[in-house]
Amino acid sequence: MKALRNSIIATAATALFVFSLQVSRDHRYDQLRGDRPPGSYDYFHAATLGLEYEGLNRHMSPTVVPISGMSSGGFFRENLKASGQQPARQIGGVSIEFKMEGAAARLQVWMVFNDMRNPEWRKNKEQESLGSFLLCEGASARIDKLAQYGYEPFTIKAGLALNLM
Repeated sequence: MKALRNSIIATAATALFVFSLQVSRDHRYDQLRGDRPPGSYDYFHAATLGLEYEGLNRHMSPTVVPISGMSSGGFFRENLKASGQQPARQIGGVSIEFKMEGAAARLQVWMVFNDMRNPEWRKNKEQESLGSFLLCEGASARIDKLAQYGYEPFTIKAGLALNLM
């Protein structure tokens, strides 16, 4: 009986803690959301960061970082600008994993050596880290390690998703 009571108390405490985190996060974005109704497109995007890419061969649409969970994106090598030097190894492209950490976005950027057009490429990933970055609104990260592979660096900028869409 005592174990059951302790279990119930622990469950209730955990639920209260999780609820308080959500209330705190919602409160932090209330100023940004203004009169937008919960669940609306603007309400969601005001609460999240978006990522913009500069210095690529082709324009890439901004990426929205989800409020919870890990997500990923990326692009093929054709989107990168060659620097003129011959790369030592053929690359497939760049993969970016991202998630929110508080009010900032955590990015892990990878150079992928697999053919990313092959649907099975993720099964035997060959990749090397180009860096890990924590970007808050208005911050940017330059991916300088690309020069080692014969490509010009590009920049990832973080901004409110609502302003980027």
